[in-house]
Amino acid sequence: IGAYHGIYSLLARDVNPKVMIYAFEPNPISLQVLRHACENKDIHVVGNAVAENDGALSFVLNHAASRVISDLSTDEQSISVTAVALDSWVLANAVLPSLIKIDVEGAEAGR
Repeated sequence: IGAYHGIYSLLARDVNPKVMIYAFEPNPISLQVLRHACENKDIHVVGNAVAENDGALSFVLNHAASRVISDLSTDEQSISVTAVALDSWVLANAVLPSLIKIDVEGAEAGR
């Protein structure tokens, strides 16, 4: 969750060649790099943010510090991205996670 350019996804693939890996990244610029990096690596790229609920979220485009925002008063460039709730995504895709790596620029605590 917050895969950015896929560094940890690729490292996870190297040490776990038989597991399913899903890399979530909502930033459309980073998503292009991620898709290219994960091509032919059997890493499933999901172009969504992960949030408490499904729906649209405001997202600041700021390279490696991109993040979901709740306060629209920022002067940073933002876009709307689609979010999925991890619980519903896991059920819909019949996935049973054994490890979740999260890097969401401060939103870990649900700010």
